[in-house]
Amino acid sequence: MKTFKNITTLGLVTYFDLSYRKIFYVALFIGFLLCVIGLLLGPLGLQQEQRMAINFGLAGCQMGLVFLSAIIGSLIVKEDISRKVLFIYLTKSVTRAEYILAKYLGFALTLLSLMFILVLFFSGSLLISGKSLRLSLLLPFLGIFIESFIIFSLTCLVSIVSSTYLSMGVGFALFLIGHWVQTAEYLASQSESVVVIFFAQAVKWSFPNFESFNWKSHLTNMDWQTAGEYLHSVAYGMCWVGIVLSLTIIVFNVIDLD
Repeated sequence: MKTFKNITTLGLVTYFDLSYRKIFYVALFIGFLLCVIGLLLGPLGLQQEQRMAINFGLAGCQMGLVFLSAIIGSLIVKEDISRKVLFIYLTKSVTRAEYILAKYLGFALTLLSLMFILVLFFSGSLLISGKSLRLSLLLPFLGIFIESFIIFSLTCLVSIVSSTYLSMGVGFALFLIGHWVQTAEYLASQSESVVVIFFAQAVKWSFPNFESFNWKSHLTNMDWQTAGEYLHSVAYGMCWVGIVLSLTIIVFNVIDLD
């Protein structure tokens, strides 16, 4: 019971702290900007007006959430260490594992809040432009949320053992590599080179495949997968978060914070 209270209390403190940061509003601005661009460019797409508006809107939301995840992931623990705030938490019967879990909870709430605002703006912009809304619009946002949370998790882990700027760069690099994993697999399947196949397998098992959560085209092309395939992707994402969270707690418990 005490553990749950420590995690929820510190998680809410983290949530309110992150919600008032400038980076939160920068991420919102990125999402808003691309949504507006999509609406303005929509008429140029002739018969593809709705598809263009949806693609730009979802891309804007994705860029905003990924940007927030990489930045916050690199700062969320480092700042508490540099400002000595972490030591205050640890002297109040909060364990290091509870601290990390609380930070995850606080960021998850922040990410959900940002995504909720962007979903409202995205849906409103589609309605204003006379386009139809469907419940299936929410599915791509779930994929974006999972992808962003994995980036946050990995960036947070790297930030514990490296500098802020390096971990930030790793976060953005992971986004690019994660969307390239599936391409590497395809190239390996077309190659007979043992080196290429080995390299593709190494990339596959070392990095998350973000194309597993790229469901934007499913909406615009109305090319849906089965419920089982979506659940498999969600489970895949949860496994990545769980593994990285466990590693983060282990590393955080053994490092010297002085």
